[in-house]
Order: sequence, then structure tokens, then C-alpha cells
Amino acid sequence: MARGEGPDVAASARARGKVERLPDRARAQRAFWDGVYRRDPDYFGRRPSPFARWALARLDGTGAGRSMVELGCGGGRDSAYFARRGFVVHAIDVAPHATDAAVRSLARLRGGPGAHAVETNDARAALERRPPGSLDAVYSCLFLNMDFDRREHAALYRAARRALRPRGLHLYSVRSVDDPWYGRGRRVGPDRYRLGPGGPTVHFFSREYARTLAIDSGFRPEAAEGRAEGGREFPIRVMYVADRAVPPAPAPPGARPAGLPLDRTPR
Repeated sequence: MARGEGPDVAASARARGKVERLPDRARAQRAFWDGVYRRDPDYFGRRPSPFARWALARLDGTGAGRSMVELGCGGGRDSAYFARRGFVVHAIDVAPHATDAAVRSLARLRGGPGAHAVETNDARAALERRPPGSLDAVYSCLFLNMDFDRREHAALYRAARRALRPRGLHLYSVRSVDDPWYGRGRRVGPDRYRLGPGGPTVHFFSREYARTLAIDSGFRPEAAEGRAEGGREFPIRVMYVADRAVPPAPAPPGARPAGLPLDRTPR
């Protein structure tokens, strides 16, 4: 794990990233999920999510040293799953008690946490600090359907595209407009609903919305599959999405390389 940490360092997860100043909605979201993980660090269990298994197949089943960021890592169950399969994982969550749990999840790996890192920070800020083209995959499970509006989604997609290598994968699951919870609670924006007093706000995705965000941000949509999750106790409908980072178009012959100043030598 980053900075030479050993397994008994969960409390230090908070120090791994300077959390950017957050707007009111984001602070409320952080407080909600921090409370969830303070009460139960294994709120979603320790087994990998069904989506993680689907995403691994899209990634050819092995990490072999490839780099991945997980946004909204929660307790780290999926980060640990990918780490066990050879990926070098950077797990990010804005909730300090979630990243405490993620540190412990990665510390339980055979051979210790290794080169993996956990960061307490805003997802977009963390992505924007990555060197351009430095990642093979950006992954998230039921994160992008948090209380983000369209402008914030577009900024997150652009940050993911910037951080990915050409042909890298943006893999995410979200709750869909086919979810039985869609339309319940108080509407706070297009396809966004606050699910009861003190509950989370969910942005439900349509296929068209996901496709538009991808294309506008420099991705080629590869998959958008509807699935049922949650079982009998809490049935929900989700969408599994895979978008491929489109390589930049080659410059036309004689074009000036990007970033070079114009020649202003007097003629």
C-alpha cells in the first residue's frame, strides 16, 4: 500500500489525500455514507459485487500489472478483488470511514497490501491529479448514480478519459430508469430523486444518457446491459456499462504539434 504502510494503519487513510472543498450537496453525500461505514464497515459485505465479476471479464480476466482506479470504493471489497487478480489498484472515496475499511480490505491480501493505494478525496479531484494516459481502467460500482447533476457527470467523464490510456476502459454500474425506485421520493432534478427523509439522492441512468455522456467525453460505448440486483429484500434494476477511450485522431500532414507556440518571427 502507498507510503510504506503496514496492515495496522486504517486510521491513516484520512491523510492520504487533501479532500477538496466540496459543495453542499457533496458534503451531505459524504456525511451520509461516512455514517453508513462508521456504523458498519462491511455494509455491502466482503465478497466482490456481481458487477466486479462482469467487469473482470471485459478486462480479459487478468490484471498482469495493469493500473486501475476505483471511484467510490466504499469498504474496498471490489478493489481487493481486482488486486488479487493482478491489478495495481488506487481506491478512492470521499468518506473517511469508508477508506479506513478499504485499507483493512487491502491489508488482508495474501502477501500484504503491496503497491496498492487508498485515498480519501473527491473523485474528480483525484482523477485530475493523475498523469494523463496513466490508467488502464477507471471502475466504479453504483457510484455515478449518486447525487451528481449532468454538468458534474460530464466533468467526471472527461477526467476519466484524460487519465485513461488510449483504448483504456471506463467500467461502471448505475441504477437505471427501470429501477422500481425510480420516481419515488422527492424529485430534485432530471432523473434524480431523494429517497425519503435522511436517505440518499439517486441519479437514475437511461441508456441514452449514458451513451451521450460517453460520446461527448471521447469514449466509444461498448456495452450497456440491464440487470436485476438486490434479491428479494431490496430489488433494484441496474445497468452495467463499458466505454472504450477513443485514441486521438492522427494530426494531418504538416499540422503544428499541440502545445507549440506559433512562430511570430517577422517575415
